[in-house]
Amino acid sequence: MSDRRAFIEAILANPADDLPRLVYADWLEEHGDNLGRARADLVRIQCELARCPADDPRRPDLLRREGALLENHTCDWLSQLPHSLVAGILQSLATSGRSFGPADIGRERFQRGFVTRLHFSVRSYLDSIDELIALEPATSLSLGLYIPDEVGDTVNEDFLLQLARDPRLMFVSRLGSIQPPGFGARRWPILLSSPHLSSLTRINLDNENFGLPGVSALVNSPSQFRLREFEISYSMGGVPDGELGEIVQAVELLANSPKFAMLETLLLHDDGLGEQVVDALVRSPYLSRSLLLRFGGGDPLPMNLWHRLNRRFRLLSPGPYH
Repeated sequence: MSDRRAFIEAILANPADDLPRLVYADWLEEHGDNLGRARADLVRIQCELARCPADDPRRPDLLRREGALLENHTCDWLSQLPHSLVAGILQSLATSGRSFGPADIGRERFQRGFVTRLHFSVRSYLDSIDELIALEPATSLSLGLYIPDEVGDTVNEDFLLQLARDPRLMFVSRLGSIQPPGFGARRWPILLSSPHLSSLTRINLDNENFGLPGVSALVNSPSQFRLREFEISYSMGGVPDGELGEIVQAVELLANSPKFAMLETLLLHDDGLGEQVVDALVRSPYLSRSLLLRFGGGDPLPMNLWHRLNRRFRLLSPGPYH
């Protein structure tokens, strides 16, 4: 195993610890080229920024130095990664104006010195992840659950079972969907049966059929994750009256699961918010009082429900109607 690979594996084994990152920065300082030495500076600066409070007098200078490094090197650093993963970002860099340049994109894509927030399709993840982590200790990866028409049934149950068993899912921190929807309710329980989604912190779905089977699979997942953001506005709302009982069951499962104890943001659809759903939310033994509760759909809530929720949580939604 090369020295570089050993450093990368040490960072991936302890992603919250700055020490392996700083040790790798020292190695890059001694053995790297100009681009490697610049990366060593970025690692040290961003680790320091992550530790120091907002009013720390060192922050302005650290931010200035971080911005200069990202302005000069973001494109070069990203160009070292698999082209299929960064082509869209590089295109944004090529066409970005002065109002949102390389330093801004770099701050979005580099965290404590290394790339983050890269997006994979379901099909490309297994094909690309090894190549990526051989080059970069990438964390906080996003798995996009839209299945293009040209892929279709090749993302079938057998493939998803293979994906769910793969320990490399440990690098995924976000599951998201892309319009138009296409993952489908039958696939969720298979993916969420994985014991390797321990880094999962965010689920953001738009027009995706998640519903009661998805919430049930999430609550019963063997992975020991703790969600911080859960957005399922249209994936449990807008259903016929006869199916509202499933929304009640889904919210009751969510409200009574410790997997949601660290939740910071919850987005639901207004259509299913009746008395039973509100009861489940306000009586939850796990949901934090500081939870930001948001609603999709845009219709105001009845006054009595709005006030009950407002006494229990922070609300970001249309006000009540009389």
